Amino acid sequence: MKNSPAAPIYQLKVTLAEVGPPVWRRIRVRGDLSLERLHAVVQRVMGWHDSHLHEWTLEGRRYGQPEPDEPEYEVDDERKVTLREAAPAARSRFEYLYDLGDSWTHEVVIEKIEPPDPKFRSAECLGGERACPQEDCGGPPGYEEFLAACDRAIAVSGLSTDAFVTKYRSLLVPPAKTATAKPTATPKATTAPKLDTSDPKVKDCLAKYEALKTLKTGDPKTFEAALSAFNNTCTTVLRMRG
Repeated sequence: MKNSPAAPIYQLKVTLAEVGPPVWRRIRVRGDLSLERLHAVVQRVMGWHDSHLHEWTLEGRRYGQPEPDEPEYEVDDERKVTLREAAPAARSRFEYLYDLGDSWTHEVVIEKIEPPDPKFRSAECLGGERACPQEDCGGPPGYEEFLAACDRAIAVSGLSTDAFVTKYRSLLVPPAKTATAKPTATPKATTAPKLDTSDPKVKDCLAKYEALKTLKTGDPKTFEAALSAFNNTCTTVLRMRG
């Protein structure tokens, strides 16, 4: 679908539903963007990994990626409709659903529609707050349980939230691998490798640790069990690092 020089500019606010504190992003996109391409923009700015099905609901109609092998799953093809065609009016609202199992519902509000700007060619993120939850954690209920585990871990540790985050962020750095030394050689000192903080997956893990600063303490259970919940957030990083 080709871009039109006269396409209006849409300012959207995307908010993850049933999650608190709010996780949201404010973006600007061209009105001639297909819903398929808008899906890619939302995935990028929210921090999802685009590893599950998704669909849109606008004016009572569902759009997504048709599944030829599953005829009972009926959606209109998102590649064939633009944002301007599906939602022509400002202040209107629609839904974006990601992961039909975990059911992450996003409320999308068209805050305003600006006149066309020939120089505006790509989407931009104007602002937002908080990292999105980790993938495959069980949707909003599972994420709530994860935060509760974080809450208990902080309470049991006896540390302040900031001190806890500082101390256990080191879990993201696995021990350095050392080569087998020769019998006559003096072992060399090694240091743990540093994380590449420019890596999106590493940023995602660090953001989840920063999110702990907003938590309140709760009744403690077992520190070890709660700490394992933290480890789940950095599994991908540890696997990448070997």
